[in-house]
Order: sequence, then structure tokens, then C-alpha cells
Amino acid sequence: MPAGQRTAAASSKRVQQGEATRAVLIETAQRLFAEHGYAATSTTDIVTAAEVTRGALYHHFADKEDLFRAVLEATEAEPEGADQDLIDELQAMVERGMAARTRNRMPQPVEK
Repeated sequence: MPAGQRTAAASSKRVQQGEATRAVLIETAQRLFAEHGYAATSTTDIVTAAEVTRGALYHHFADKEDLFRAVLEATEAEPEGADQDLIDELQAMVERGMAARTRNRMPQPVEK
């Protein structure tokens, strides 16, 4: 096999492995978020359950919130018959998280 074909084959294999790792992270995070909630699930919990490195997580996702967005997108893209309760719960988690962030960023009144 010529060197160019070997390089293309190796590149294709890396891409496939990367896609598989990303899928495992999303599936694992989806399960853990559903079982324990977003706030109670750490990135350490996710990489441990997915059996990947923390570096792999951050190679595919900027942070836990980015991973959560991917979980939500994947959940919404599931075929008909998908667990609507799970989709609703994930969306509710997003809304609660956004509300909490907004509260935490607002200046607190100063008591005299």
C-alpha cells in the first residue's frame, strides 16, 4: 500500500474513533443526567462511566454545558417513540440551570 493510502486510512480510522468516543460521551452523559440530574453529575463521573480520559471529553466539548447541549440535541433527534419524559426533563434542567445562572449574576441588594 502506498504511503498516501496508509495515511488516508489511518486518518479515516482516527475520525471514526473520534466519532465513537463523542457518541459514548453523549450517551453516558444522557444516562447520568437523567439518573442524577445535571448539577449532581460531574465531568469525572461522566469520563469514568464512559471509560475515556478527561482529555477526550475536552477534545470534543468545551465544557460540561457544551456536552449537555449535545445531549439535548441528540435526545431531540431521536426517532419517534423516544422517551418524551426524558426530553422534557432535560429541557427543564436547562431552564433551571439558566435561571440559576441569571440569579447568580445579578447584583445582590446591599442591606443597611
